[in-house]
Amino acid sequence: MNLLKESTEQFRNAFLAMPMASRLIALMLVVVIAVGLGILIRGSGNTEGTYLFGGESFNEEELAKMELGFAQAGLKNWTRENKRIKVPSDAVHEYLKALADERSLPAHLASAVTEALNQSNPLELNGQFEVRTNYAKSQDIARSIQRFPDIKYAALQYDESKAGFSSRHRQTASVTVTPEGDRPLSPALEREIKKLVAGAYAKLDAENVVVIDTNSSAAGAWDDEENELLATKRRVEMDLELRIRKLLSVYGDIGVAVTAEIDPTLRSQTTKVDYTERTPLHENSRKLKVETNKGVAGGVPGSGPNGVGANQGMTLNDVPTVSTTSEDERSSQGVIGQTYEQSEQAPLLTRRVTASIRLPKSYYETTYRTEYLKQNPDSKVADIPPMTPEEFAKRREEIQTNIQSAVAPLLPGVEAGADRLKLVKVWDYEELPVAPASLPGISDKALSWLAQSWQTLGLIGLALVALLVARSVARSVAPPPPTAIEEGFGLDIPKPIEPADGKAGGDDETPGMQITGGSLKEELTDLIEKNPDVAANVLRSWIGDAA
Repeated sequence: MNLLKESTEQFRNAFLAMPMASRLIALMLVVVIAVGLGILIRGSGNTEGTYLFGGESFNEEELAKMELGFAQAGLKNWTRENKRIKVPSDAVHEYLKALADERSLPAHLASAVTEALNQSNPLELNGQFEVRTNYAKSQDIARSIQRFPDIKYAALQYDESKAGFSSRHRQTASVTVTPEGDRPLSPALEREIKKLVAGAYAKLDAENVVVIDTNSSAAGAWDDEENELLATKRRVEMDLELRIRKLLSVYGDIGVAVTAEIDPTLRSQTTKVDYTERTPLHENSRKLKVETNKGVAGGVPGSGPNGVGANQGMTLNDVPTVSTTSEDERSSQGVIGQTYEQSEQAPLLTRRVTASIRLPKSYYETTYRTEYLKQNPDSKVADIPPMTPEEFAKRREEIQTNIQSAVAPLLPGVEAGADRLKLVKVWDYEELPVAPASLPGISDKALSWLAQSWQTLGLIGLALVALLVARSVARSVAPPPPTAIEEGFGLDIPKPIEPADGKAGGDDETPGMQITGGSLKEELTDLIEKNPDVAANVLRSWIGDAA
C-alpha cells in the first residue's frame, strides 16, 4: 500500500513539475496508447466464420425463426449462405444461446411436446392440458413431414369426434403441404405422408388422412380421383420427366417436356374355347350267346316224370327244336377334346411417349471452347478462334444425337422395329442478352474499405493529432530572452565610481553603449583585439542560442 502511495505521489510531483506543454503532450500520448490498445485487443479476436451445427442445411421456416432470434438478441455479424448460417468463430456460443433463449432451434433439436409438458402446472385443467399437448404433437409431426426431401412447408390439423357413450370415435387429419418450386407432390410421397400421420395417432386409418398439395394447380385442373385416365397420364409424364432431367443434368440449364398417349381401355379380357376329337377314357365290351336243343317226345312213361298233370292235354311233336340267343353289349366313356384360353390385359397401357428437350445454343460454344483448350493447353481464352458455320452444324448434330440416344431407351411403348430416336425432339434457342450485373463503383469500394479499416485509420489519425499538438506546443514556447549586454556577457565589470559630491548622473556619467557609426565588422575586430574574453563570451552566447 505504501509503495503504491509513494509511486502515485512521485508521479504526481513529476507531472506537476512538467511545464504545461509537456503535460498536454503526455496526456495526448496516454489517450493514443489507450485507444490503440483497445483497438488491438478488440481486433485480435478470431473473426473467421464458421457454420452453425456443422454446416447443416435448414428449411425456409427454420431459417426465418433463426433470423428473428438473432434480431431479438441484437446479433448482427452473421451471414446466410444458401440454406446455412455462418457466424464468427469466437461467438458461436452467443448465437447458440440466442437460439435457445428465443426458442428458435431447428426442428430436430426442439420438441413442441416437451415444451408443452414443461409449461404445465398442477392447477391446469385436464382439458386445457390435453388441447395443448395435442397441438404440440401436431407441430412435431408437421416438422417431421418437413424433413422429407423437396418439402418446403407442412401443417397438420387433427380432429376427433366423440358422439354419445360409444367407444367408437371418428378421427380425421388434414395435412397441408407446399413442395419446393412449382412442381406438385408425387403420389409416392403423398402415400408416405399418410402413413406417417396414420401411425402417429392410434386407430387413425390412412383413408381418413387428407393431403392438400398447394402446388397441385400446376399439374392441371383435373382431379385424379375423377379421371383415372388423366391421373395415369400425369404420373407417367412426371416419372419420365424426372428421370430424363436427372440423366441430362450434366448439360446444365435444359428444358424437358414429356407427352404420353394412354390406352383408355380400363379392362380387356379374352376367352377362347376350341373343341377337338373325342378322346376315350374307358371302354367295356360284353358278349353273351345261349343255345337250347329240344328233342322229340319220349322218355319214361307216365305223367309224373314228364311233368304232366292229370287230365292235361299235350301236344305231341316228334320234330326236335334248337334255339340260339346271342347278346352283345358294349360301353365306352370318354371326353371331347377342347382348348380353353383366357387372357386379361392390364388397364391404361402406355401406347406412345414423346419427349421434347430444350437446349441453349451457348452450350455448343461452351463445349467448343472447352475442347479447344484441352487440345491446346498453352492457349488462352482470347486466342480461341470462332466456330465456322460448318463446325457449328456438325457439333449441333453430334450433341443432339447423343441426347436422343441417351433418352430413347427410357421411353416405353415403342413397337418392335420402330425408330426410337424420332420420339425424342431436341431443339435449341437463342439466349437473350442479359444486362451485366452492376459492379460496385469507386465510392462503394471506398465505403467498403473504410468499413473494414476504420480502426486502423482511427489509430493513425490519433497518432497524427498527437504529433500535431506536440509540434504546435513546441513552437508556441518562447525562447529565453538574451542576456543583456549591460551584464558584460558574464564578465565582472567594475561599477562606475560615483562623484564626490554624491550626485548621480549628469553629463559626466559614463555611457553604457554608444553608436559610433562604424561598420559592425570593424567594431567586432576592434573588440576582439582589445578584449578577447568578451568576444569569446559573445560567441558562446550566440552558439547556445542557435542550439
